[in-house]
Amino acid sequence: MTQKIYAIGIGGTGSKCIRSTVHLHAVGAYGTDVRLGVLLVDADASNGNLQSARESVQTALTASVALKDTNTRLFGGSIKNYGLWNPLGEFSDRLTLSDIYLEASLRATDAGLGELFDCLVSPDEKQADLSVGFRGRPSIGSAVVSRIRQSNFSQGPWAELINDIQADCANGDVPRIHLFGSIFGGTGSSGLPTLGTLLSRELKGVRSSVQITASVLLPYFDFDIPDDDDIYAEAKNFTLNTDAALQYMSRLAGDSFNCVFLLGDSVKQRYEKPATGGPRQNNPSSSVELMASAAIAAEVGEGYGNGAYLTVSDDPLTTWEDIPGSSTAPALKSGLRTAYAWYYNIYNEIRDAQRLSSKKSFTRGAPWFDRFYTLNGQGNRPDIDSEEESRKILAFDKWVVDFLSWIQQTCMNGAAREQLADIRDDSFTNASGLEPDPSRSYEENLDALVIGQTLAKREKWRQSIDLLKNKLADSKHRLEGTIGLINNLYDII
Repeated sequence: MTQKIYAIGIGGTGSKCIRSTVHLHAVGAYGTDVRLGVLLVDADASNGNLQSARESVQTALTASVALKDTNTRLFGGSIKNYGLWNPLGEFSDRLTLSDIYLEASLRATDAGLGELFDCLVSPDEKQADLSVGFRGRPSIGSAVVSRIRQSNFSQGPWAELINDIQADCANGDVPRIHLFGSIFGGTGSSGLPTLGTLLSRELKGVRSSVQITASVLLPYFDFDIPDDDDIYAEAKNFTLNTDAALQYMSRLAGDSFNCVFLLGDSVKQRYEKPATGGPRQNNPSSSVELMASAAIAAEVGEGYGNGAYLTVSDDPLTTWEDIPGSSTAPALKSGLRTAYAWYYNIYNEIRDAQRLSSKKSFTRGAPWFDRFYTLNGQGNRPDIDSEEESRKILAFDKWVVDFLSWIQQTCMNGAAREQLADIRDDSFTNASGLEPDPSRSYEENLDALVIGQTLAKREKWRQSIDLLKNKLADSKHRLEGTIGLINNLYDII
């Protein structure tokens, strides 16, 4: 039976968690027969973190469709993209709180409410442009999100998502809805508990068959004052914001969730170039977001009450043993080695093959090639130059670049750098055309890639690229072409 997971990323931090989630799903961390649905929630449609997440979702989706016949953990599941939902909704033409609440009319009809509005929201907050989101201010986010009604779920992406969940339940499945968001900013702190409650109510007819869980991110980064606006998130308020939001969740929203995972870090990652919103707000990925995404692989109810412990450590470095889920770390390691070997070795040899007119001269140096492809239509296997194979090669390569860029950021964040994987000096880019990319230098082996793994001399030899390619040449397999190549490379690794 296919497992159904619906991941909802709320705000900038939620978007970053979605990026981690699609990559964990791509490498099979959640299992091989899994359908992942993705929905992003943000009022700032141009936000850099949001755009990065949307690109990662689309890249993984394209690769998943191109490699749909895979029989390994790598792209063994499917992805459905529900797109973006703006919580401003019907108020999208009114981009200040003063406009949303029709302040002048409010004061005219009820002076007391007007005075209450003054008490709860500062003059600057009333006039702040909300096209860049809720500016890390829970007071702004709560004022907007409080106007969301149950009727919102009958329109936009919510209607399709709710229908799919109800259909899953009718088929006897137990779908899992997992929400991501920070609890100390503007969008996540207000949106996560509210949307969890609204979803629980909307699904009341099948609620017992649905798991609603959440990764709630506590403060894990810091930053200087942005230079682009006067209304911005302030790190000094994060602790107070967190306390208030957690109290709200405990009192009013706790019953809506089957399990809540709290994640944070006492060693704060510092963002060097902060921005209030828009394209400039594009922060590097973090191991905290990786852990938040890995929570999907954790069993609901592990730990105490309806909260669960993922890992607790005084070590400032994240280790592979810290990552929850029995299959998460092995799947991520295998995906990393496969992507790395493809990027630096296999891809450039494929490009070499496409440039050469003589099949014989090439296959002497790359005997694995004959197992999967032909050149110039000289054989029964898929032609390396065909449009279909080129499409699959490019789709997988684009995902590889995005995946390696993501995990490099994850391994380099925070005060304690160089964790999980040693890929500090690499710069990953998408190649264009048929020319091999000179920036993709030939790598001899994969033994030093994964940190914390001590291998005997014999085992290091088994991690050499040349041995991997020799095994590809000797492999017996069901699939040919690009799909067969990627399947076998992953299996061997």
